Amino acid sequence: MFYPKNKQEQQKIADTLTSLDTLIQEQSNKIEQLKSHKRGLMQGLFPKMKN
Repeated sequence: MFYPKNKQEQQKIADTLTSLDTLIQEQSNKIEQLKSHKRGLMQGLFPKMKN
């Protein structure tokens, strides 16, 4: 198995992975916001009928 021996290289890899984790979280949050917005739009199109 390959392990970077240079601490600088290890830090670059760790920083890249942290950055990717942040991007993934931001995109997940954006998806949830869009889903919520879609639910609101759908409720506007199909309001609940009162009996």
